[in-house]
Amino acid sequence: MEVVIRNAVTTALKNQGVSNTKMKSANDEAGLSILLNMLVPLILKKMEVKKYKVYLDRLDALRTVRNKIMHENLPEKSIDLEAVKNGVNAAIEITLLLERKTGKGAISTVL
Repeated sequence: MEVVIRNAVTTALKNQGVSNTKMKSANDEAGLSILLNMLVPLILKKMEVKKYKVYLDRLDALRTVRNKIMHENLPEKSIDLEAVKNGVNAAIEITLLLERKTGKGAISTVL
């Protein structure tokens, strides 16, 4: 999902005339949280942000679960499977949205 979001943000920045050097610098520094919670909403219309807010929130919750597993050694029995399922479904919805917005095959780029 991070690759899909980075590709969409990069495309949007290119369309705004941001140089490759500045984009590379920003890409090196921006984590998924910043991409998801700050940059994705900037490339969406206000109506889209409202419509997809639940998906953005669920995807952010999935990011949090992933971070707890990786950085805090969250035990398997403590993983909220419903949050994971909702997050994966949200990732699909956001991927499809970003694909429509950028006109690119974001899914095939990752696969």
